[in-house]
Amino acid sequence: FERISLRYWFGCMDSLKVLQLTGRETVGLGFSDLTKTLFVCKMDRRGFQFVEAVKKTVLANNKRVPPPGKGALYIRPLLLGSGAILGVAPAPEYTFLIYVSPVGDYHKVSSGLNMKVDHNYHLAHSGGAGGVKSCTNCSPIVKSLVEARSSGFSDVLFLDAVQERDVTVDELLEAEEVLCTGTAVVDRRRGIVYEASFNADANYLFSSEANEKYANVNWEELGFSLIPTDYMYMSKCKQGESFSEGEIVPYGDIPISPCAGILNYGQGLFEGLKAYRTEDGRITLFRPDQNAFRMQTGADRLCMTSPSSDQFVQAVKKTVLANKKWVPPPGKGSLYIRPLLIGTGAVLGIASAPEYTFLIYVSPVGNYHTASSGLNLIVDHTYRRAHTGGTGGVKSCTNYSPVVKPLFEAKSSGFSDILFLDAATGRNIEEVSTCNIFITKGNIVSTPPTSGTILPGITRKSISELASDIGYQVQERDVSVEELLEAEEVFCTGTAMVVKAVETVTFHDKKIKYRTGEEALSTKLHLMLTNIQMGIVEDKKSWMVEINGCDE
Repeated sequence: FERISLRYWFGCMDSLKVLQLTGRETVGLGFSDLTKTLFVCKMDRRGFQFVEAVKKTVLANNKRVPPPGKGALYIRPLLLGSGAILGVAPAPEYTFLIYVSPVGDYHKVSSGLNMKVDHNYHLAHSGGAGGVKSCTNCSPIVKSLVEARSSGFSDVLFLDAVQERDVTVDELLEAEEVLCTGTAVVDRRRGIVYEASFNADANYLFSSEANEKYANVNWEELGFSLIPTDYMYMSKCKQGESFSEGEIVPYGDIPISPCAGILNYGQGLFEGLKAYRTEDGRITLFRPDQNAFRMQTGADRLCMTSPSSDQFVQAVKKTVLANKKWVPPPGKGSLYIRPLLIGTGAVLGIASAPEYTFLIYVSPVGNYHTASSGLNLIVDHTYRRAHTGGTGGVKSCTNYSPVVKPLFEAKSSGFSDILFLDAATGRNIEEVSTCNIFITKGNIVSTPPTSGTILPGITRKSISELASDIGYQVQERDVSVEELLEAEEVFCTGTAMVVKAVETVTFHDKKIKYRTGEEALSTKLHLMLTNIQMGIVEDKKSWMVEINGCDE
């Protein structure tokens, strides 16, 4: 599996069982007996016979099917986007994989289970991926499940995210009987407790000379697609322990269990930052401590072990230093840095992975959007990106693959990107697919608040501060679609695009045009920030971190 595809987590999993008859004893559910024989099929958007593949896998592992009455053979088909990709888009290659394991009861108790109703976290939302068996649905619930089990409960019951479902909590509490079904569970009565591959068209060549200053890359034609470099960073740790110091290793694929937490349940986080080469030959990073903090916040939400801030920053520096000849010349682009924190330990049920991998790879990049004019956005009124109680506020891999379909549809219709509305009301704007959004009217700059459904962007934070410095009143508040349509200027911010003006927004049959060009605030803010990043002006805010040893 190519580590690149783990970033946005394109993955679906399913489950079924093979049973023999008679008998009463069972074998415990666990990974220790995971079989060695897998069915693997590489595919490039072509079909195959699901049922026949399952039959072949079971037949190859037929001696692992428990005796009658002693359990079942649990079958886990996985459909994964395994092709390498840097931006949010459909993967260029997919892998269909099936593994199996003999199992017994999912819950060990013989009586009914003791379930807790969760009123903080939510599993899914309208317009999301809750209606399909996406890997993105699983890792967000691990924290809630761990907290419930540590308090003596068997499992968690989630409420709807928008309070529009058909069965109320009151009806649940008044019911005579409650039962749950699932492939692993089959049937349980429960007690309830309620508490209030890289782009083949990219123009690049690998460099083999150790002492040259730059890799042999066509710097004039850099886009935002993967250009594999020489080295990457890797570190591992067991659950509850600390990460090892890690090491720089040659860039390449990584071995991973088919039962890994990231593959089956999407337990993973990623970050994005850049290294810049200045006119005087220095190589600098933009606010890496903020990325370290955001990864730690996300790890807490997904019940993962994270590297310390110092480990994170030092690992980033080592990776850039090892790949310094891939940092573009001044003004020709930047070195995009992709830290990944993924659950690589094998786990069959939904739980924290027993082992984690912290990995960093890099790629030289140019502009995220190739058009020189402003963005042409469409407001999506069907799909939703995030919901209250979910993982929209952290950089979880699970947040990105659900937006690929609406993004693909939008681009197919001629739009640059897609703007999502809030899941609760459908009246307020939240985020574009991979960036934050601002609107301006008069001297007021407004952006939606980071209250759990919106990623707290580091570029967003920096631009807000710069706008305040030049006299604008910056407000973090709910922004309605009506206000968006009445704004004088709209722009987006993010690590990949930095600052980009929005030229038009389409909402149903309305298409609104906004101010762009030299007089636009977005143009001024883009120049202010990039001048700091490129070392053209003095960094009075101490945002830039220099990497020592780059001139050696």
